[in-house]
Amino acid sequence: MRIVAAALICCLAGFAFCTTGFSAPAPEAATLTTQEKQELVRKAVASYERGQWPSAQTALEKAQTAFPENYAVPYYLGLIYLKQGRRSDAIAQWQRYITMDPNSENALKIRKNLTLLLRQEAQDFARQAVAEQSTLIRGRADDKTVAVTSFSNLGSEKLGPLGKGMAAMLISDLSKVPDLKVVDRIRLQALLQEMKLGTTGLVDANTAPKVGKLLKARHVTTGSLADLEKDNLQIASVVVDAHQRAGLISSQDARGQLK
Repeated sequence: MRIVAAALICCLAGFAFCTTGFSAPAPEAATLTTQEKQELVRKAVASYERGQWPSAQTALEKAQTAFPENYAVPYYLGLIYLKQGRRSDAIAQWQRYITMDPNSENALKIRKNLTLLLRQEAQDFARQAVAEQSTLIRGRADDKTVAVTSFSNLGSEKLGPLGKGMAAMLISDLSKVPDLKVVDRIRLQALLQEMKLGTTGLVDANTAPKVGKLLKARHVTTGSLADLEKDNLQIASVVVDAHQRAGLISSQDARGQLK
């Protein structure tokens, strides 16, 4: 983790920011003038560049409250948290930065590093979940959380990518449902690999409840697809309740032309 963090910091620390960039001041930040907010961020970044990270952190955290629309703040806070080994906090800050400045060159580079950090976070989570599975399985999952696994391919090889595509479309749609939380795909995949369930996301109705409990997800969706009939696609899907002994609570089949 320290080696990876050092590499990411070296890669990202040289980027330049205009610390005065902002939109309309937030009403709750009215205690400081615009110029004072800009000066606060400028001094914080200067402290970081001089290697005075504790004082830079204090100033940046204050600036995040007073000047939340300034995108340099989450960028540098992410660097500082990563130096401290606070990977989850660094991820949260950089995700915030990408939301604020999504089309910048820096955002594109940060996305690549975020993928690595998220994968490490997921692997650590998976190892801990499997190690503590006897406790987690007896616990209660979150009723508003759902995990979506890739659909297994039971047909010709050309359908392989569609299994992940089905899961991606489901995740996209479910993520729009208010109050519903969808398990991150990277975290789910890491757990499946740690459980030796394969790299395709294959989970059947018997293993899905266990997966759900370890992910603290009440429901798990899974399924399969096949082109057993010429030019036709058959999709079978199931929804499993992690709290029910039988698991399976709903299933549905759909058929149509592959094109």
